[in-house]
Amino acid sequence: MKKSVARIMLLLLSVALLSVFLCSCQTGEYTVTLQIEGYGDIVIRPDRKVAPITVDNFISLAKRGFYDGLTFHRIADLTGKGGVIIQGGDPKGDGSGNSSSTITGEFSANGIKNPLSHVRGTVSMARSTDYDSASCQFFICAGDCSFLDGNYAAFGTVIEGMDVVDKLAAVETNTSSKPLTPVVIKKATVKGMGYPARFGIALGATAVLVVGYVLVYRLLVKPAMEAAIAATIGTDKRSRAKLEKSASALSSLLYLHAKDMIGAQTHRWFMLFTYGCLLLLPLVWVCCYAFYFYTWIPTAVILLATAACALLFAREVKEKQVKA
Repeated sequence: MKKSVARIMLLLLSVALLSVFLCSCQTGEYTVTLQIEGYGDIVIRPDRKVAPITVDNFISLAKRGFYDGLTFHRIADLTGKGGVIIQGGDPKGDGSGNSSSTITGEFSANGIKNPLSHVRGTVSMARSTDYDSASCQFFICAGDCSFLDGNYAAFGTVIEGMDVVDKLAAVETNTSSKPLTPVVIKKATVKGMGYPARFGIALGATAVLVVGYVLVYRLLVKPAMEAAIAATIGTDKRSRAKLEKSASALSSLLYLHAKDMIGAQTHRWFMLFTYGCLLLLPLVWVCCYAFYFYTWIPTAVILLATAACALLFAREVKEKQVKA
């Protein structure tokens, strides 16, 4: 019995760990922090719902350190009325550089719906005249540049550091809109977790929950029920078979006579533990997908509840053995 339980636990945990390993590199909800040397930090929240290809490309470049040490090489007022953009991410630093590949332009002029407008704080991809020429260069709107809507792939929003953007927008430039003093991206840091990786975490938490339940039931509750059956029935096979059928996890919840087998106190704790697991299971998945940074809470509760119930059941069994 103990070997089968151990195998179930190993299988579930292996599946969970494999899922996390395979999916952790995928893209979901992230923030990217640009540390601008001498100015401060700009925090960007990419929106994968509006531009998944662009976001995946931007996150991939940032993760591998592509933007570290590059500059904002162009600061220009496109409207003459405050429609300033700050453009960077060019490895050559002159507007002609690219990464190793180009991506599809995700905007309406290229046949792709993109509802994100180029307003103050919007982050978008720079490109040449070719709609599918965007690669690594991006720009941040310091003012209203909504006239760019439909022709450039807006993919995110600045959520912190607009004061830094404003400082950069005011940097003195030459006649080619290049800053007289280099504006350096010291480091780009990616924070967050992809949706597939969240699935892996939710699966892992579910595995912990299931393993905890199985361990508590199979190693503590069921043996107590079987011992009660053996003491009550003895060698009467017909009566024993009938009661053994009742000695299941489901029966222990649905039939009051389970109290007579494992004791009212143990039965009460087991019921609370079972219903607690049923409530925590959907909570884990909701947290993973909607509030992933709170996933540790139901997971910790599962672990604590499993440990607490195991200790309570073990103590009660031991007390019964002492009394006997």
